[in-house]
Amino acid sequence: MDGWLSKHAKKGFTLTETMVAVALLGCMAALAVPWYGSLIEDGKKLKAISMLQQMRLAQLRYQDRTGSFADAVWKLELQENLDQLKREFNFSLEKVENNNFCVVASRVEQGLARYTIKMDRSGKHDQFVGNSDTSAGPPAVPGLSDFYCR
Repeated sequence: MDGWLSKHAKKGFTLTETMVAVALLGCMAALAVPWYGSLIEDGKKLKAISMLQQMRLAQLRYQDRTGSFADAVWKLELQENLDQLKREFNFSLEKVENNNFCVVASRVEQGLARYTIKMDRSGKHDQFVGNSDTSAGPPAVPGLSDFYCR
């Protein structure tokens, strides 16, 4: 019988080898999918921050032209750029007063706000998780002690 096995070499993988390979692939996929999702979300945050920067600059240009800050996003004339992100973020203006303002991006997913990013006139920005109600005050962030949009 030994001679028969040596003449007919074993071909393919055993069931155990196949199951181990499938289990390893499953573990790798379980680690990769959340990581990939967080990379996608980080990219969306960067797009929102870039748009907030454009809104901030448009607000400053608007002030140069009119002598006061715009009180509505449509007055900034960025609608074409905002339309590209409107499925993922709601953009607005807050605390438009005296010599300051806040531009705001709220992340929307299935109708629920997940987080809000605010940027003030100076370009400083911060992220607030969940509800943007900051009556209790957001956690202290180094370098943002003079952040206007709290």
